Amino acid sequence: MTKEQIKEKAEFIALGTFLSAWPNDLDYNDVMDLMTLHDAYDLADKGIDIWQPFENHPPEDITGYIQDLHDHIINSFTL
Repeated sequence: MTKEQIKEKAEFIALGTFLSAWPNDLDYNDVMDLMTLHDAYDLADKGIDIWQPFENHPPEDITGYIQDLHDHIINSFTL
């Protein structure tokens, strides 16, 4: 697997672990940017749904969880 393929899979896995849905036309960076700028209600209006077990967590925290998992996956496969 190339580094780009690992990056794409890490982005998908990290987003999918904490989000139930996000628009197909948004890439990882777009989703992360929106999550840092909006509250959960605004995110739902934009098609970003936080997975139910995390719905009471602030979007800023979830963004951190997503980034941590993303980085962990990349580090695990590129060392």
